[in-house]
Amino acid sequence: AIVAVLASVAGAVALAAVIYLKRTRQYLRQAKMRVEKSERKLNALKEKLAAIKATSKKEAEAHRKALAKMEADHQKAVEALNKAQEETMANGHQLYMAVKRGECISQWKKKEMAWFAEYYMAINKKFGHMIENGYTGLSYRQTTFLILEHLGKTQEETMEMMNISYDNYRKMRSVINTKKI
Repeated sequence: AIVAVLASVAGAVALAAVIYLKRTRQYLRQAKMRVEKSERKLNALKEKLAAIKATSKKEAEAHRKALAKMEADHQKAVEALNKAQEETMANGHQLYMAVKRGECISQWKKKEMAWFAEYYMAINKKFGHMIENGYTGLSYRQTTFLILEHLGKTQEETMEMMNISYDNYRKMRSVINTKKI
């Protein structure tokens, strides 16, 4: 039973490390949940280890080694999560400053849109709450569109910054309105 728990925890930790590469809000939320799950399993294993009255020193030593490896893997997952969050905030701040200066954002890739959206929703919790609870299935591009509006950018400024036509502006507004909850 303990080996199954060890395998399960090791799998969760490995999965958290792989997901780190995605750098999205969903990844950060999922990684945090995996870290918390890993912590719970780690604590349960510590309790089991403390409760074991091993009949052999070899069995007890095997459990201690497994626990040490799990703790190391867990620490790596926590560090990866922290690094991803720091990267998101640092890059998001730079992109936010570019938007404040009115720079063109039409060449931004998905990850830049994600960093910007995550940063803005972190510094403006009320707006972030409104996006997360007021809409369903928004892309980062659509979220960026709403952020530009929230920052007070005019329709013309938004069209210029995103390099979209009037028709595309109206289509984006229409699609966003269909995603309201």
